[in-house]
Order: sequence, then structure tokens, then C-alpha cells
Amino acid sequence: MRDKYLMRGSRSSKAWDRAYTNRARLWAGTPPDLLLVRGRGRVLEIGCGDGRLLAASSGGQGEVVGIDFSGNALALCRRNPGLTGRVDLCLADALHLPFSDNSFGAVLAHHVVGHADAKGREAIALEIARVLVPGGVFSFRDFAVGDMREGSGTRVEEGSYERSGGILVHYFRIPEIEALFSMLFPIFIRESEWPVRLRGRLASRIEVEAEFVKRPDPVENPPICPQ
Repeated sequence: MRDKYLMRGSRSSKAWDRAYTNRARLWAGTPPDLLLVRGRGRVLEIGCGDGRLLAASSGGQGEVVGIDFSGNALALCRRNPGLTGRVDLCLADALHLPFSDNSFGAVLAHHVVGHADAKGREAIALEIARVLVPGGVFSFRDFAVGDMREGSGTRVEEGSYERSGGILVHYFRIPEIEALFSMLFPIFIRESEWPVRLRGRLASRIEVEAEFVKRPDPVENPPICPQ
């Protein structure tokens, strides 16, 4: 496993450093099915955190690269026993990916894009499209409008709230995702909802999940959306 250090500190990255220091591993549960990205060659995970999703992506024949702008997150990721195969870790910012155009066959951004402001989300979307190879796939997940935590914190933009620790969270609508990644072709975009018990009461988590492909040729050879 190799590490590359390419990013300066920022207010947001320091907030995530504190979060990982205070709570260690932030994410639980079973990683989602990643069949769509397997066999795509070089894979990039943006915001790899403690390595839960990265571990599910590793172990194949291709190279897997994980980036995060929290040094504390990468420290946990390096110690994740599930990481196998060729895995590179990089301290970097999703707004300015330190990779060449057409570098990856697949990109994952699960619960990452929603931690940026509106301009930042646009910048991340453009960077994702830039580093994908033609025909490459992008896997997106983030929380949706109506989620039980929507409204928690200080409202800073439409649908965006800053929590007490300084972490920004944006809640998406499907048309917003379609517009944000309009340079890519949607394979599917859907909402999923599941119940959780919070302080003895049932509440709902609501998530938008989507898969996109970068068109090999947007005019002559558009990909077909599977049924």
C-alpha cells in the first residue's frame, strides 16, 4: 500500500479530522453491491474514510485508489484489515483531483458530494467526469430530502445544513442529481428508504443512489439504459 500527500489543510478537513478522532470508525453496516464497477480496471473511491467501501472494492486484478482529505481517516484506512490487493491511498481534495484525464474505469462517491457547498458539488461532478475513461462508470450515494436528519444544524444553503462540529450536509432531490451529473449518462437514479429507531421512536433514513456511465461517443454510440 502506498500513500501520497497532495493536499493542504482546510476548515472542512479539520472538522473531519476531529470527527474521526472523537468517534474513530464512523461508518457501519454492510457495504453495497459493487458488481457494476468490478472488471472496470482502475477504480477510484472519493472520500474513502476508514476504508469500509474501499475494502469491498479491493482484492481484484486492478488497482484501487482511495482519496480523503482527512489525515485521520487515512490513518484508520491504512489499518483496515479488509484491504487486499493493490491499494493506493492519497490525501487529496475532491474539488481538485490529482489525476490525469481519463484515468479510471470506475469512480465511487458515497456520502461525499453532499458534504460540499453548491459550487463545490459542481466542481466535484466535473472532476469525476474528467477522470473517468469513456465508457467508465460512476457510483453515487447521498442522503435525500425527507431524511430524518434533514434540518439538523444551521441552514447555510437550500437543502444544506452545517452541524455543530462544522461538517456540512446537503440533502438531494433526484432532479438535482440529474442536473449535477448531466455530462454523464444515467443508468439508474432512485431513492431508497428504511426505518431506524431513534430515542425509542421510528424514523426514516432516505438515500438517493445512482449509477452513471461516461459516454464513449455521445452522438454515434449512446449507451443503452438497462431495464
